[in-house]
Amino acid sequence: MAEIIESKKESGDFDRETYLSLVNNEAKTISESLYIIDKLSRKHNINIEQIAELAANRENYISIPAGLFRSRLGPLEALVRYLKDVLELNFSKIAELLSRDETTIWTTYHNSRKKSDKIIVDIELDDINFRKLKVRKSGLIIPLEIFSERKLSILEALCMYLKENFNLSYHNIGLLVNRNERTVWTAVSRGRRKLG
Repeated sequence: MAEIIESKKESGDFDRETYLSLVNNEAKTISESLYIIDKLSRKHNINIEQIAELAANRENYISIPAGLFRSRLGPLEALVRYLKDVLELNFSKIAELLSRDETTIWTTYHNSRKKSDKIIVDIELDDINFRKLKVRKSGLIIPLEIFSERKLSILEALCMYLKENFNLSYHNIGLLVNRNERTVWTAVSRGRRKLG
């Protein structure tokens, strides 16, 4: 807010009403944030210090919706686009989180922009029968940390995670990630071989 006030002062657009409007908007935002913090504190039985620690280390708790990997983009492209465009992380942070070179991340991002202007996340997954899968739709969240294992490709890490943590069949994983079940089988077996 201080930056906005300084820029307004320099441009000559600064007056009392503008200042009060900015202060009121900031107070409203703070009030809403405090309400959310209080609600989280009560719901999860955690104190304000724990919430502050979680907020400070939020990059360690990033989760990815499984529907992200159903797009026309490759798995790494979809992941980088999501982290950059939706979560607004910079290239160096994305590279750090994915244990990849920053140049690779930059190139992947720009190549994905050539393929598609916007990122499409299929959050609904309407064509999948979740009762048959015996997995709740809300439970299909992928922790970002699984993609930091440099030995594995993004698809290998994703398919292995879904197979090992949800005990899904190759066919059902294929439905979730919009790939043929033989491709999923290959990704899982190749990933297991790489990890020994």
